[in-house]
Amino acid sequence: DLCDNLMLRAVAEEVERRESEILTWDPQSLSNMMWAYATLAVKDDPLFRKLLDGSIARIADHDTQNLANSSWAAAMVSFRCSRWLNAVAKATMAKISECQTLHLAQLAFAFSRLCFSGEAYGLFPAMLEETLRRVEDFAPQSLFDVHDALVVFGALGQGKTRIERCLGNYYEDLVQRLRDFAERSARSRPSASEIAAYRRSIEERDIVTLGAPHTIAFLQHFDMFCPDTDPFLPGARRQIQEWRDEEARKDPVSRSIFHRAQCAWQLCMRGENGAG
Repeated sequence: DLCDNLMLRAVAEEVERRESEILTWDPQSLSNMMWAYATLAVKDDPLFRKLLDGSIARIADHDTQNLANSSWAAAMVSFRCSRWLNAVAKATMAKISECQTLHLAQLAFAFSRLCFSGEAYGLFPAMLEETLRRVEDFAPQSLFDVHDALVVFGALGQGKTRIERCLGNYYEDLVQRLRDFAERSARSRPSASEIAAYRRSIEERDIVTLGAPHTIAFLQHFDMFCPDTDPFLPGARRQIQEWRDEEARKDPVSRSIFHRAQCAWQLCMRGENGAG
């Protein structure tokens, strides 16, 4: 986890020096730079504004990977540009059948985190249709990400689809594995080989976040879900926000002020809006 903030600052200053050239840069170069900063969780709003301006100018030249990576990067550092979101939504609709499942998941994550439904373009109904058409092709994490966004924007409709059924299998398998190991550990201390096997089995599932609906189900299953009526919540949310504000005052581009898990972000947003 090496991050040289001085080097990144120098890169941003060089981009500023070359601002007149940015509109001619190729989409992949623009996307790669944003991806790098987002992966290191370094927030630099002036830099992202310039890079997205260049990306909008070359939107017709973006392939689906560049659209997805740039959108994911902007979402990861919470940089919301309505012009970019509209341009990406329109471009995505034109190329949605060309999107790899990972790219669909990245776009879904970005749009949901930045609270952009793309309603004017029919974005999420189209994303639902495309996901249903290729549901077996999705990696578990990608399917959780798409499902989370579909839930956020109310695009799923009534009744269970193949998406929910597939995710239900992933979720139940994960919960059962956790429960089996917990029950085994309650009887006696597991051996080093048992611990290693358990860790390997969890890592092989390649699921990092469950999305808001399945996270709530998970916490409820293990009696860890805090109801909205709990008097602890308002004070806890206030303290978290005060801590984040304090960190931001120390260093506006601090990696410590970002929360990477979108499920936790969704839970927070819903709590603040009084829904969910």
